[in-house]
Amino acid sequence: MQLTTVFLALSSSWAAADTSEVATQPPITVTATRTEQAITDTLAAVSIIDRDRIDQSVAQDLVDLLRLEPGVDIVRSGGSGGQTSVFLRGTNSNHVLVLIDGVRVASTLTGAFNWENLPVAQIERVEIVRGPRASYYGSDAIGGVIEVTTRQAENFGARAQLGSFDTVRGSTWFGAGDDSNHFSTALSYANVGGFSSQNSGGFSYDADDDGYRNRALSTRFANQVSDSQTLSGSILYSNGRNEFDQGVSDQVNKVAGVALSGNLAAQWNHRLSLGYAAGDLETPVFGSDVSSSRTTLDWLLSTDRQWGALTVGINWMDERGRENDTFTAATVYSVDRNNVGLFGAYQRHLGQHQVELSARYDDNSEFGDHLTGQAAWGYHFSNQLNAFASVGTAFRSPSLSEQFSPGFFGLFAGNPNLDPERSTSAELGLRWANDSQSVSGNIFHSDIKDLIAFSGVDFQAININKAQIQGLELDWQSRFGAYVSRVALTVQDTENKATGAELVRRPKSKAAATLSRQFALGELGAELLYVGKRDEIFGGELGDYTVLNLTGQWSFARHWQLEGRVENLFDESYEVAAGFNTPERSAWLGVVFSQ
Repeated sequence: MQLTTVFLALSSSWAAADTSEVATQPPITVTATRTEQAITDTLAAVSIIDRDRIDQSVAQDLVDLLRLEPGVDIVRSGGSGGQTSVFLRGTNSNHVLVLIDGVRVASTLTGAFNWENLPVAQIERVEIVRGPRASYYGSDAIGGVIEVTTRQAENFGARAQLGSFDTVRGSTWFGAGDDSNHFSTALSYANVGGFSSQNSGGFSYDADDDGYRNRALSTRFANQVSDSQTLSGSILYSNGRNEFDQGVSDQVNKVAGVALSGNLAAQWNHRLSLGYAAGDLETPVFGSDVSSSRTTLDWLLSTDRQWGALTVGINWMDERGRENDTFTAATVYSVDRNNVGLFGAYQRHLGQHQVELSARYDDNSEFGDHLTGQAAWGYHFSNQLNAFASVGTAFRSPSLSEQFSPGFFGLFAGNPNLDPERSTSAELGLRWANDSQSVSGNIFHSDIKDLIAFSGVDFQAININKAQIQGLELDWQSRFGAYVSRVALTVQDTENKATGAELVRRPKSKAAATLSRQFALGELGAELLYVGKRDEIFGGELGDYTVLNLTGQWSFARHWQLEGRVENLFDESYEVAAGFNTPERSAWLGVVFSQ
């Protein structure tokens, strides 16, 4: 009741605001079609989180921002640094393709990305494309794609924060140059004393505090090497130590990419890129030391003519994975595989109509070839109102662990004969926008086959499960005078077709609302998040919960700003994973210097 009263009061303040507004251009997305496109022109559901929004939120990590997005569900085991899973449109956490500066970063061993080791201080922008994108990217993009762009600073700045759970965070950044030639770098540090990751319901409960430490560095550059060609690149290094009730885990992530892009003859543009991502995770208490790496080479060609826009590309990828037993100093397994992919996409506007066709062929050294495709049609009723419909297929190749792991004493072993998981999805979308507000709605349906489960003899990995997911997303955003607000609603129904049960940890409903008020010298904001009931892995049901967060910034001198964030204002007690704690009421205060 208190939460409702607070938010209604905030909404009343918004209603009384000045409604004058300056026209703005729609954001540009690159992730949806691998070419630049206005977000209002895409035949897909796209959300963008930019650096301004990150700063205004005073977010402690990316989870704080992602959980407010439609179609995104988050599960974290404990506090900062705890294992984090991101579910997109009800699909599995390894059904989301994650890119950093265009480079694939999910572990080749597990197929999942360790979100907990990506500091928000290193992020410039996040693009979220909901729905299958396998015809552009190949494996993993069943639920969609999340692409993170590392920070591109334009000047010098620094930030220091102190807060609950003995939190100390610091970052600094520097950048110089223009659009054609620039260089920037950012460094960040975090040390969190934390709280006990598990409670008395956990399987290995220990009442001591479980902390987290992270150090990270990123660098970006671009250099126009000729009148038509630009050489660009980026590096991200992140080193984290996470404590949990049974011990500690040390993890290192490295991402690097370099690209040559520009104009070719006969109105063609190209981008030739080389990417590398590697991860190491050591957990001494389990005697486990795993490492994975991926090297990719892409060449993309695109042209936009009177007869339409055409994009074609070729991709080569080499994946390697290794697991060592630190108790015996033996190599449990060490394998590698490679993949070659070819894709093409065609887009065209025909009066008020818009069409998009794409297809991709992948040939993998371990599981063979796979063909995916997507078709979308859009109709522009006016400059402000448009609709689209799409249908597409996608797949996820088995991870190296699912294929080759010997398991534990013969149990939970991998299976080299696994087939890729496959999906077919359909979507209807409607968008309306003017200079001050936008409203969008999306209805989606997905059928996923050959889901991999450890259900064979001695719990060996086999293809067995089928799942059906359907849902609705609504997103309203507005900017009136000094007030900015957003309401996002997701309703979904998930079913494991083999058992008839709901897919675990996916809520049937989720709602998020944000409201901010800008002042001459700062800004105040509020975030309200509701997550509905959902089934848990080992049976039972997790209760619904509602949390209210407050944010604020105050420019107290030239180049200087004071910022703060309060989370879980009413000290709601809840769980996102059974037996694991979540943060109680907490607060952080920081100071920022920026030229």
